[in-house]
Amino acid sequence: MKNKPGSFSRGAIALIVSACLITACTSTENRDSSGLTQPDGPTSTYTELAKGYLSVGNTSAAFENAEKAVKADNSNAEAHTIMGLLLQQTGDEKNAAKHYTRAKKLSPYDPFVANAYGTYLCSNGLYGEADKEFLAAATSPLNTSPWVALTNAGLCYERNGQYAIARQRVQSALNLRSDFPQARSAMKRLRGKG
Repeated sequence: MKNKPGSFSRGAIALIVSACLITACTSTENRDSSGLTQPDGPTSTYTELAKGYLSVGNTSAAFENAEKAVKADNSNAEAHTIMGLLLQQTGDEKNAAKHYTRAKKLSPYDPFVANAYGTYLCSNGLYGEADKEFLAAATSPLNTSPWVALTNAGLCYERNGQYAIARQRVQSALNLRSDFPQARSAMKRLRGKG
């Protein structure tokens, strides 16, 4: 049985936020073409504050800081991704899509952006496109927590009723990190399905 669009996003957003905290939202955002870190500025401060507030459930403060980050630097993919996450949480799919699309254009190979965009696509029933984003995130050499994207891919396939592929994706996540609670929980649930 397939779920309606939107029902995937809350759990997946929680996974993204946890991954963000695990990896400190490691992205290519503050790196130049040589991979060297660029100096931080107000945008970095606002995005860090937004992530911090989001991690403790203060979405209004997170939104305020993410909005300031985007205004301070409209070319910051991480800021647009966080805005997309927050807008998706509030159900503002149209504006979430704008921020995710902008983030993808600004940083097409960033695993954090790909994982977040994948959850957005899945929550809107675009399962094939979502899987491409999850796999891009999982296989990126920049990703320090690929098991999160693989778990999200599994959850997306579960949502779509494709349990065999869901189990494969979640098992891949568990092969990378056997103690990842969300993957363990998903695998336990998936063993009893189709």
